[in-house]
This record gives sequence, structure tokens and C-alpha cells, in this order.
Amino acid sequence: MWTTGNRLLLAVVGFLLVFLAFGCGKQGAPDIEKPALPPAAPAAGPLEDAKATLQKGTSWLAAQQGEDGSFAKVDEIGVTALAVAALARSPQANQPAVRTAIERGVKLLLGHQREDGAFTMKEGPALDNYRTALTILALSAVDRQTHAEQIQRARDFLLTLQSGPDSGADPDRDKDFYGGFNYQAEKGRADLSNTQLALDALKAAGLPPDNPVWERAVVFLNRCQNRSESNDSGRSGNDGGGIYAPIETKVKDGAITLPDGTMVYRSYGSMTYALLKCFLYAGLTADDPRVQAAYEWIRKNYTVDENPNLGQEGLYYYYSTMATTLGVYGKPTLTTPDGQEHNWAADLVKKLAELQSEDGSWVNLTDRWMESIPVLATSYSVLALDDCLEALKGSAGPGAEPAEGL
Repeated sequence: MWTTGNRLLLAVVGFLLVFLAFGCGKQGAPDIEKPALPPAAPAAGPLEDAKATLQKGTSWLAAQQGEDGSFAKVDEIGVTALAVAALARSPQANQPAVRTAIERGVKLLLGHQREDGAFTMKEGPALDNYRTALTILALSAVDRQTHAEQIQRARDFLLTLQSGPDSGADPDRDKDFYGGFNYQAEKGRADLSNTQLALDALKAAGLPPDNPVWERAVVFLNRCQNRSESNDSGRSGNDGGGIYAPIETKVKDGAITLPDGTMVYRSYGSMTYALLKCFLYAGLTADDPRVQAAYEWIRKNYTVDENPNLGQEGLYYYYSTMATTLGVYGKPTLTTPDGQEHNWAADLVKKLAELQSEDGSWVNLTDRWMESIPVLATSYSVLALDDCLEALKGSAGPGAEPAEGL
């Protein structure tokens, strides 16, 4: 892909060749009429780059599908749902090959819905939350009205997975998991990754803002934020960032013992973006101190080169979460502490274009959380680009209002 820098270099080289050929003759040589230089091609901006990168990515992704609707022979409906959601939200969704891939994927997914509304596989309920939430996102992206009945049943099932009164959880006693979501209906555990995905799906499925699920979720979110003013777990730092769970971080050597013996956990990029997004989904506004603290952490740690404090681990998951969150937040630029203003969508488009393989795919060579599977990394990338495209077109994000209006 030609960048603005490539085109500028090409124009400079062209000018030098003309200059050397016609402007460096011996003194006294007869004048030669210099041919006019061709007009320089207009530089492709971030919007055009996003479209071109998406075109390659979606074409590659659609081509990885088998006749049964799965992708790259990965026997996991969660991966199929993620790919279908990415394709359905892309500008290429109505191209024949992409549309065929979407339809095949939807047929496979619908064949996995249980009587209770969950989307699952034969080995049991181990990943009910992920599979059901991702399928809701896929069906909502394809056609929310056509699949309204399946989405409604799946939404009702997801509601049963939250730790709350129905599961016997108490907000004061069960500070490690109350208000959060686990992989399945098993009680006594929750994490922010499962929680953000469930809330993504509930938001897409149209769960009303006054549903008590959101209020309970905020209790869990508070305890996943390193902000002692609102985190009552007794294990909070104060940088404003997010962690995987009230008692866990995925940062290597990320558990820190303070002089008084208190154990706190280091924040990191993908979970801080997830935290901010979920706060906004739950109705907190941009002037809420918790939202401000999370956004301040993001400003201080802003980068598209790595997942802050995790390096290359979970990089494409980070990109997807980052793009959705900043789209929901609704500001097209972000100013870092050094005073530099960043158009986050343009930055991310440029980075994803640099990382894209010649065939249109993406892959993470740091193999954690399955991102060495190209279909998974490419689905995350296409989803991130879908959000970037919306932001570059002036939207706050698909289906979202700016943060000030939440």
C-alpha cells in the first residue's frame, strides 16, 4: 500500500531525474524545452486507506470459509461469529462473495442455539458467554429485525450469567465477582474480558438503560479500576486504569505489594479501554470522575504500537477494543501529555495497513490468546477498521452517541 510518504518520495525522485536529464548540461549548451512534469497524484487520506485496507482484509477473510460456514477449519462457533460480525459491518458486506460468506456463517450459528437461548457446542457450556455474546453481535450486525427472536432468547440467557441476586451473590460479601460475568453460569468468578463482551452484546441487543444489569455491572467495574476513591475492594492502586479482575491482572509480575502489605495489580491497555467503554454503556458520562480517570490513563499511555504493559500480547484484541471504545467516547482526537494531538482512527488505520500481510490477512507472532490464528487476528483487525471508518466519516461509532450524551 502506497503511503503519503511513498508518494512524496516518488515525486521527489521523478523531479530529480528530470532535473538531471534536462537541467545539468554543459555551460553554453543550447536551451532545451523542458517537458512539463505530470501532476502529482493526490495523497490518499486515512479514509481512503481505511477503505482499501478493509477491502483486502474482508476479501481474504471471506475466502477462508468452508462449505459448512466455519472459517479456516477452526471448529469454534465463537470464531465464526467474530468473522461474521466483522464481514457484516464492513463496506463490502453486500459484495457477492462476502454476502455468501455471511449467509453461510449465519446458518451455522443458528444451528447451535439451545432451548434456553444460549449458543453453544457439543462439548458443553464452558464458553457459553463468549459464544452467545459473539453470536448476538454477529446477528445484530447482519439483520437485527430478521433475527430478533434468536437475539431476544440469547439476550435473556446472557442475563442469567451475571453474578447478582438471582445467583445468590452479595455486593458487600462477594467483592471479587459481584456484577461481573464469567465464561458460563458457574458462580464465584468473573472477569472484565467476559464482562465487556457480555455488555457489548446486551447493548447491541437493545437492553434498556434502566435494566438493573447495568447498575450491578458498575459495582464490578469500580472494583476493576485502580482508583481508590471508588474501588472498595481494599486492593486498589490510583492510576485510573483497568485490570482483568478485582484480584487479577494479566501483566507479567503485575502484582505489587505496597509497604503496608496491600496487594495491588498493574493496569494495562486492553482492559482500560474495556473499562471505559463499559462505564459509558452503563450510563456514566464524560464528566464522571471514574470515566475521567480511565480516559486520563489512556491519554498517558496512548499508543498503536503495543498493548500497553502487555507489549505484543493480545495486540489485535487491543486494537478492536480501542477502536470501539474511542468511537463510543465520541472524540475524534486525543491529546497526549506532550501536547501532541492524535487522530486515533487515522493512527490505527496507518498501523493496521503497515501490519497487513500481502494477502490481506493479519497474524500475531506473539502467540497468546490464539492471535497466531490469522482468521482471529484478521477478524479483530476488520472490526477495528470498521470502527475507524465510522469515526473518520464523522460518526461517534456504530449505534452510539457521544459520551456527553450518554
